Amino acid sequence: MADSRILPCILTVLWAFSCNAKIGDVANDTGPLPDASVAQADSSAVGIALPYTPSNIAASAMSSGTAPLQLRASDGAVEIDTDQGTITRLADSEDLRPPGVVFASQVQGSGGINLAPLLGIFSASELVIEAGARVTVKGSAGLVFAIAGDVKVDGVVSAVGGLDTPNQAGPGGFAGGDPTTPNGGGLGGGQPGTDGAGGGGAGHVALGGKGGDRGELILGGAAGQPVLSEFLVPLMGGSGGGLGSSDDNPDESGLGGGGGGVVQISALGSIRIGATGGINCGGGGGQGGVRESGGGGAGAGGAILLEAMEIAVFGILAANGGGGGGGANGNDPGASGQTGSLSAVAAPAGKRVGDGAAGGLGGAGGDEEGLPGVDADIANAGTKYAGGGGGSGGRIHLRSVDDGIKVDGIASPKDGVTEGTLVDDD
Repeated sequence: MADSRILPCILTVLWAFSCNAKIGDVANDTGPLPDASVAQADSSAVGIALPYTPSNIAASAMSSGTAPLQLRASDGAVEIDTDQGTITRLADSEDLRPPGVVFASQVQGSGGINLAPLLGIFSASELVIEAGARVTVKGSAGLVFAIAGDVKVDGVVSAVGGLDTPNQAGPGGFAGGDPTTPNGGGLGGGQPGTDGAGGGGAGHVALGGKGGDRGELILGGAAGQPVLSEFLVPLMGGSGGGLGSSDDNPDESGLGGGGGGVVQISALGSIRIGATGGINCGGGGGQGGVRESGGGGAGAGGAILLEAMEIAVFGILAANGGGGGGGANGNDPGASGQTGSLSAVAAPAGKRVGDGAAGGLGGAGGDEEGLPGVDADIANAGTKYAGGGGGSGGRIHLRSVDDGIKVDGIASPKDGVTEGTLVDDD
């Protein structure tokens, strides 16, 4: 039998061939954009000379925005909906997307094995997010900013899994397991446990954590496998964790954590992430077992792609895995794991509570693998319900000219960070 760790890589390659080098359907407020290659768009189609070819999106998106997008400190909490194309100040529901900032929904690929999410693209002449602005991203589509000029991020952008419910995918990510679909979504999805064992944590840049066993014969859910996506083409977020399991009622199992979302910023000028700025695409924590059940596996960290003529990071880029959920304390819920944070610190797992064993830590910093959930020690009258595995860290790809990248801040997980060189159209 072939090594199961090869499967995600094979599926990703098959996906690329199945797309026939075509992005496919694109629609925005000013009419359809031309088709473009999955890997690279042809900038000659827009009639202007671009300094490089953007990843994943049509080249025309780089010049279709004619107004700046500025999110001020006074705006406070802001919500971006990648499905509706709205940018809303939550304090008074004010629409913050000015005329001239163009929104487009774009399909990645067509036919075949197409797991890549829709992209919600905001095109503007420049992007400014001031310190004090807190931007939460929601929706099923991944977030892309296509900027004709410079980008300055001094506030925080959050596109995490588990935002409203534990198994909710981040924008562009994949859902965690639930009673209807117990496997975590995505190529690196964690597998469910059985009969009180923990769910497996999702994989991305590395393995997720295996779900805790319940004794010698009842095994926890298998860990999610690594996903081959170093250059983030196509652009996909984190996979979901596997469902924990109940003795007799799946509806009382711990939900798997949702995978972290995606944020892509493509700028024709420079990108600067200031000391107070950050982008967080953390995976969601696994839910604690609800009643006589194992904890859910955590979601994997998502993906961050930055490409510009110059990139300077003084703040934080984080795509950390979530923490696994703890097993139930008999008829009482176990402790849930936490979402991957804007830091290089591992997301805490759900702690042991009575009969419920602890979950596994999420991948972060220099430890990108999710840790296994703790086994239930039923043989020695210890815990009865196992913990869910932690989610793997995700990926961060920085693409610029030679010597154009400077990272003086934090990029986590460490082994999930890669750098690439822009392709000159000449």
